[in-house]
Amino acid sequence: MLLKELSNLPGPSGYEKVIRDYLKKTLKPIADEIYSDILGNLICLKRSSKSTKHKILISSHMDEVGFLISDISKDGLVRVRPLGGIDPRVVLSKRIYFPEHKIFGVIGNIPIHLQKDSDLERVPDWESIHVDIGAENEKDAKKYLKVGDYGVFDTQFKEIDGTVMGKAFDDRIGCYIITELLKNRYDFDLYAVFSTQEESGLRGIRTAVDSVKPELGFNLECTTAGDLPREKDISPSTELGKGPAITIMDRTSISSPKLLRYLTETAGKNKIPYQFKRSQTGGTDAGYINTYGSGVCCVTVSVPARYIHSPVSIAKKSDIAYTIKLIDSALKNLTKNKILPGGNNNEKNN
Repeated sequence: MLLKELSNLPGPSGYEKVIRDYLKKTLKPIADEIYSDILGNLICLKRSSKSTKHKILISSHMDEVGFLISDISKDGLVRVRPLGGIDPRVVLSKRIYFPEHKIFGVIGNIPIHLQKDSDLERVPDWESIHVDIGAENEKDAKKYLKVGDYGVFDTQFKEIDGTVMGKAFDDRIGCYIITELLKNRYDFDLYAVFSTQEESGLRGIRTAVDSVKPELGFNLECTTAGDLPREKDISPSTELGKGPAITIMDRTSISSPKLLRYLTETAGKNKIPYQFKRSQTGGTDAGYINTYGSGVCCVTVSVPARYIHSPVSIAKKSDIAYTIKLIDSALKNLTKNKILPGGNNNEKNN
């Protein structure tokens, strides 16, 4: 299963080579053109089935949250810093994998038998967190690792009936959806961007969009599901099993009203369940796509998953399938519904 491979492969922000090479090999028989830029973005072109100059962008980011070795102490413990947003409370006692040297370690935590009451109330910080690889001292540890090496959560993909569990669903699920969409050909040139360094500041998408210069953008993401038990009067951000989540606005962007209407109408016509992302936290590559040049109409559509940015996330296969169906249906009817801006993203196109 492609999603399994994408989830298991390592590739935190700035270190996406492994996942990029795998996607390039997978997409070579499908795409008409594939190339990378200086920041490591993978850009794939699926040419139009008709004579047209329209350029449509679909994007997802390759990078996952991970770790960077910042120091190796005299006692052989490895100090790390997060690549992307990771709550330090979720990493204690978790296994970490350093792919460049195929070394495993565990993020150390004091056993409960040795903790004081005050220790149980203390929230760990990155200054106190360390990875133990079993080294006796600094010299021993440096046989295997060095400052600047990267690590990821050591999590293997699992599937139980209609539920999938794994690391890096944010945003390997989006990458998987794009690979499915690239099997089709549409009435315009479709540029698929697998971007880098999204988790560390939406960096990669900047050079990719500058290269493509699209007219419209569909950003495919994995977003927070908040459907765990909580106060009854608090609405969850999104819920598993309720279909793709359409973002109205978040910290970095406001989705194009025109594309929002188009997606909801498309979902209704094709009997595709959907939901709106109700929280406004977080940000995505759409934040830069929106503001490129004179502006690009863009919308983010996400698959909900529980526990993103942690060692393991949970998602529903039905939500993934419905997201593919929604975006495919929307792309197939863009030209028929006069959604394309005709070269100018001005106010009447919003």
